[in-house]
Amino acid sequence: MSTYMTAGHEWIRLDAHVAFVGLMKEAVAGDVVYIELPAVGIQVRKGEPCAKVESIKAVSDLHAPVDGVVSAVNDTVYDDPDSVVKPDTWLFKVDFEGEADTSGWTETG
Repeated sequence: MSTYMTAGHEWIRLDAHVAFVGLMKEAVAGDVVYIELPAVGIQVRKGEPCAKVESIKAVSDLHAPVDGVVSAVNDTVYDDPDSVVKPDTWLFKVDFEGEADTSGWTETG
């Protein structure tokens, strides 16, 4: 499994043809107060906003890492919004075909 960081402080973990999407602490200014995750089954396009995280200071869009279909969302973050920035807390998964275009991402592990 390869993990990458985007310029927008999203982390992407690729496992075969599934991209797990999470958010790094640097992406959120203050406590998280609201989360909007994409619906399972929707088609997403790389680089387009598909989710939102609102903190006490700002609203941040999360962008789809690849073209594909959202296959799962992590509903547990609704009960604990601050968990979105904990290491290894994924927010949603995208199933994709072919190779992921990792240009513009920094490999972290």
